[in-house]
This record gives sequence, structure tokens and C-alpha cells, in this order.
Amino acid sequence: MPELERRWGNILAARRYRLVVEAIGHVWPDPFAVAPPCCPRVSFDEALLAGVVIAAGARDRVQFDWLTAEMLGSDAREMLYGALENFVRARAPGRV
Repeated sequence: MPELERRWGNILAARRYRLVVEAIGHVWPDPFAVAPPCCPRVSFDEALLAGVVIAAGARDRVQFDWLTAEMLGSDAREMLYGALENFVRARAPGRV
């Protein structure tokens, strides 16, 4: 947390990022897979996370639900979407 706060210069974003990580750990059905640094491609989980972050950032709940519906129940989707949306808003202050 202190390192993210220092790098981003945004305490709220760092705290909300922590909530995103906790939500992922809580709702993701399997351990989150990260491709090794030598791999030229991202893992399925990394690609999915990028898609859901983009959807939450655009406030596109339909796309978010479409991406996660097979994997997550409605409560889990609600928790993750809320955490991502709050993080994105904190990273982009002034965005309504």
C-alpha cells in the first residue's frame, strides 16, 4: 500500500486497488493465473481482468456481466464490479 500510494500519489486509489485485489481473491473461482514474465502472451485470467476493468471504467455493466456471467454468480459480479468502478473513479478524479 505505501508503495502504491507513493507511485500513484493517490491514497484513495491505492486503498481501492487493495479492495479490488481482495474482491478478486474472494470471488474468482480458481487461483488467479498470471503468465510468467518470459511468456509472450497474457493468461486467460489477465485478459479477462483487462476486459472487466475496461468495462467497469466505461460503466458498461452489460459488457461486464457478459464477460463474467459464466464464471461468477450475481453477488460475486456485483462485488467485483463495485470494487472496480470505485477504483477507476479514484484513479481518474473528476470523472463523473
